[in-house]
Amino acid sequence: MSTPLKQMNLNLLLSLDALLSEQNVTWAAKKIGVTQSAMSRNLASLRVLLHDELLVRVGNAMQPTPYALSIQAGLHRNLADLQRLVRTAGAFEPATATGTLRVAAPGHMAALIAPYLVDRIQKEAPGLRIRLEQLDAVRIATAIQEGVDIAIGPLLDLGRTVQGTLLFRDDFACLVRADHPDVPGDAIDLETYLNASHIIISPTGRGGTLVDKHLGGRSRRVLAEVQSFLLAPAIVANTSLVLTAPRSALVAVERQMAVKVVTAPFELPALKIAAYWGPSRTDDARVRWILDSVRNALRAQR
Repeated sequence: MSTPLKQMNLNLLLSLDALLSEQNVTWAAKKIGVTQSAMSRNLASLRVLLHDELLVRVGNAMQPTPYALSIQAGLHRNLADLQRLVRTAGAFEPATATGTLRVAAPGHMAALIAPYLVDRIQKEAPGLRIRLEQLDAVRIATAIQEGVDIAIGPLLDLGRTVQGTLLFRDDFACLVRADHPDVPGDAIDLETYLNASHIIISPTGRGGTLVDKHLGGRSRRVLAEVQSFLLAPAIVANTSLVLTAPRSALVAVERQMAVKVVTAPFELPALKIAAYWGPSRTDDARVRWILDSVRNALRAQR
């Protein structure tokens, strides 16, 4: 028995697409941003409307029925086409766009890209404003769910909750004041490093860094600990302390203060920095424009 299209609604079709893709009510609910109970009700309605169980439990897993398998590809393709159609109709035009762009990033990354983003908005999108939000790695998915357009942070496996792309790889270096008496050149040797006093950045206040883990049994004297990256370079510029941090962050402040970036006496695994956005916004022109701006900002700095 066929089901008249007028008996369906777009939300049910979106739910069906998510259910067939995830084969799990909880995951499907998260994918489209509804509660688990709402998704369960949608599945019950779909079963009645389509006269098919759609998903059946086999052991501890849910599996699509033959009918569900037969419509899955066509349903997904047609919903994607509809989504592209709607987005094209309301395409993002920077020159006439209004509202607020929300970009979330760690403090040092925000400082790196913000000047370029602001400059581009002034030149190309004067009706927009930008809101830069502080971010730590554990809140990336939450920030996206709360409406952030683009979040920037370490490359992580966040499952199906967000989409992401690698921006660049960042190595570690050291920052010292420009006239540091023990570091006259462009590198710091291990003995000098271990004998120096250090400042570390610990947003959580729990201490412990990649550097200390890498040093193993050797120890360094940590004289100062701060939560924000933006405070650390000012301290370095006026003391003999040494800061070890991602090179991209240090290069940004080297141009603004009496400090210099020097090669560290050891090699740490490079950080992989990524940009993230909501899975439903992969084809969103607004997101693509921000992502392009971020990439250009990083390219200009690096």
